[in-house]
Amino acid sequence: MKKLPLFITLVLSSVFANAKGVVTNKQVENRIKYAKNKQVLCAGDLVCKSSLLPKFYDERKYSLAWIRGNRLSAHGAQVVEAIENSTRDGLDPRAYHIKQIRKMIEGLNSHKVPANPDELANLDLTVTDGLMLYMKNLAYGWQNPKELYPTWPGNRKKINLLKAADKIVTSNSINSVLLSISPKYPDYLKLREKLADYYQIAIKNHGWETIEEDDVLQEGAKGENVALLQKRLYVSGELSDLGNPGQFDSKLEKAVTLYQRNNGIDEDGIVGPQTLRSLNVPVGDRIRQIELNMDRMRFLPESYPVRYAIVNIPDYSLKTFKNGKLQMLSPVVVGKPGKQTCVLNSQITAVEINPFWNVPKSIATRETLPAIKADPKFLSDNDIKVFKVTDGKYNEVDPSKINWKKIESAHLNFRFRQNPGDDNAMGKLKFIFPNNCGIYLHDSPFPELFDETHRGFSHGCIRVGLPTDFAQFLVSPNKNWSLQSFNTLLNSGKNKLVKLSKPLPLYIIYLTAWYNAKEDFVQFRDDIYSYDKLSLYPLYLPKIQKYEETEKLDAK
Repeated sequence: MKKLPLFITLVLSSVFANAKGVVTNKQVENRIKYAKNKQVLCAGDLVCKSSLLPKFYDERKYSLAWIRGNRLSAHGAQVVEAIENSTRDGLDPRAYHIKQIRKMIEGLNSHKVPANPDELANLDLTVTDGLMLYMKNLAYGWQNPKELYPTWPGNRKKINLLKAADKIVTSNSINSVLLSISPKYPDYLKLREKLADYYQIAIKNHGWETIEEDDVLQEGAKGENVALLQKRLYVSGELSDLGNPGQFDSKLEKAVTLYQRNNGIDEDGIVGPQTLRSLNVPVGDRIRQIELNMDRMRFLPESYPVRYAIVNIPDYSLKTFKNGKLQMLSPVVVGKPGKQTCVLNSQITAVEINPFWNVPKSIATRETLPAIKADPKFLSDNDIKVFKVTDGKYNEVDPSKINWKKIESAHLNFRFRQNPGDDNAMGKLKFIFPNNCGIYLHDSPFPELFDETHRGFSHGCIRVGLPTDFAQFLVSPNKNWSLQSFNTLLNSGKNKLVKLSKPLPLYIIYLTAWYNAKEDFVQFRDDIYSYDKLSLYPLYLPKIQKYEETEKLDAK
């Protein structure tokens, strides 16, 4: 049999491939199979960065995904639009090749003759890489949490991004696919909507003007600074109208109080230095703060159990939930800067009633030992017992027979334990959960600290403002439990460990911006541990008109 001419062979191969619904693109195949240093070139010197891209094309037999004929397909155009609208999730489309993609599309559209195969491969690969990178950031985060927050729990989400990309190739609803891999953290979508409002403020209103430092502004004040304050609160929504310009009336006082409530500031309706500093944070920084916290929500669990507790460190709050409904809200004291409370996931396994306090070594060397040297009565006044470590065992010793002035912190071979009582550092309740930071939730003998707005006072443990309410929530599933028996144990002064029949999941998180449904405002809090690296989130303002149009389409 004679060999067929090469041209006919290629045509037949193409027809055969088309019959299967697959047309192999040699440019794509060659770039992936023969990539140097395992780096696939998307276009020119532009390197494809997604590790999933080779497998995506391998499963497609190296056929183009977003090209029909010599142009970008309708699905391809939707993918490009989705990349452009990645700002809606606080992400930066420039990281997904949007500039290069636009330039390639303009080049294809300007051709009067069919585009060459390399140009088509360039665009297809670049769009795919941009989509893969976007989906990865959307699902798992823009930043690596372990690099930013060493104690942040590992992300256990398992999302098949390849499967999601395959769906997008044929789906009529790309946004629904993207939504399926987006964070499921409560109110993430609401915060997403509020981010759009801040884009509006930045673009349409050009942000807000800085209010110059002046005397304290309060009801009765007049002048230009009051007028600037009115405009500032009108733009951000706390003030409903601009009546009585330049006059600090009762309506403006209510708006200031609302602003303070939404920003974790003392609610006195007076614009003092702290309120003024907060008001003058540029809108661009607030946008970055929202973006950063949306990213943190990608590190958090996809779903929450029936019963759980959550502590938000910058908000100084503890909340308990059952069946998705808030059961209890308690103020908390958290670790001071330099003694940070750890971000973690765990389970509360037991409640210790009238606990002992075993003084941590760091506190014993830095605080307890100097206090003993300064005051011989310190131990007795605080009902603290002393134990000496011998052969790995702790034996109680008489502190009066020890020459404390000769004891050096570096060679401290004693352990201090405070007995249960009203002055115990743990208070009357301690909540135990396994963790690598050596911290607890516990009661406090200093209830006055919960009256403070900013409550970073501890060495890392979390002091609970409503410890009895919290304890009752924890032990309520236990059989034979009653409020009377609990109070009897509490009032006895005796130490008792109560194991929970159902350990309670505990999440200690760090959010400095989130959505509050009751107020319908974004809540902002101070970055007390300097974790907010705003510079990692470059400001990219979207086209508001395009955003509004896509919102309307999504609503249909």
